[in-house]
Amino acid sequence: MTGPDWPEHLFRVDEVYEDLVTGYSITGPLKNEYGEPDFDLILRVHSRAAN
Repeated sequence: MTGPDWPEHLFRVDEVYEDLVTGYSITGPLKNEYGEPDFDLILRVHSRAAN
């Protein structure tokens, strides 16, 4: 997520829903905070889990 109130950070996704994801920030000032960002706030995928 980015913007004046939401600095860019890495986010670990736990679950994916129709319009958002759930998980926790793993870097930055929001580290260890739970979140449910909308898809339009996700800038890119850093890595994917192995199947």
